[in-house]
Amino acid sequence: MSTWHYAVGERSTGPVEEKTLRALIDAGSINGDTLVWREGMTSWAPARTVPEVAALFPTGLTPPRSPHAVPPHAPGAVGGDATGGLIPYRNPKALIAYYLGICALIPCIGSLFGIASTILGVIGLRDRARNPLIKGAAHAWVGIVLGVLSVLGHLAAVVIVMVVGTGG
Repeated sequence: MSTWHYAVGERSTGPVEEKTLRALIDAGSINGDTLVWREGMTSWAPARTVPEVAALFPTGLTPPRSPHAVPPHAPGAVGGDATGGLIPYRNPKALIAYYLGICALIPCIGSLFGIASTILGVIGLRDRARNPLIKGAAHAWVGIVLGVLSVLGHLAAVVIVMVVGTGG
């Protein structure tokens, strides 16, 4: 029996057993537009598009969407924040990667920040792929790019110093 995660607004819940998912569907807490995910899926998907979940709805059909429902990715979704989504506080690895990427621009010690920024950026992107509600892809990419460029720049500087220092 599968365990599922589901997202209402910007909040994800899970894992829950299939029988719990069915009870939530029967109670009207989950509809066809609710995003669901389980291990083995590449990304979150609306419940109506996942055959195993769609089959849990009465007669296999998903109830119509409420005209007042706000999709989880829309501005003003329940559980939003005052930053307007600019700061990915739910993806701290991507956020830290961003700041470390900026610190990586510091001469001499920046390569250490660059390595950490690159690693955390990759982990932040992986976390974002597993749960699209956490955001932070742009911050992770900035951290990765600045980190890689910093490390390469610092290595180039070391090579130049060594070549010039040995007389050429």
